[in-house]
Amino acid sequence: MSRASTSPDSGKTMQGIPYNVRFVGIGLLFPARLIRDGEGNIFYCPSYNGDTNHGYSMPTNPWPPGYAPPGQKGVRMSYSVRPIGPIEAAPPGTLTRAYYWAAADSAYAPNDWGCFTYTTNAVCEFP
Repeated sequence: MSRASTSPDSGKTMQGIPYNVRFVGIGLLFPARLIRDGEGNIFYCPSYNGDTNHGYSMPTNPWPPGYAPPGQKGVRMSYSVRPIGPIEAAPPGTLTRAYYWAAADSAYAPNDWGCFTYTTNAVCEFP
């Protein structure tokens, strides 16, 4: 839902704390105010209650997702999603992009994220 970042999204939590994360995937619903602070439990399977990595509002997986406490990487939900970009026509077929967080030693690490094109099996170019 969110990932701690040195170049965070602009905005503040409902408590007025500036964001220190980049929102990803379904987490983008949060800064759009389509999901509010107290509505996050919809993203968590009840069987994960108490799970430190995927449980709702745990010290190591805090809710809301706009602020990651020092030492934390961001917020994860317990349901899986596949982060892909728009599907585009690219003769002779279609072009699908998958987005991911870049490793620290990646050429794209300054951007915090990366992209892979399945049609050409190549890394996407970034501006």
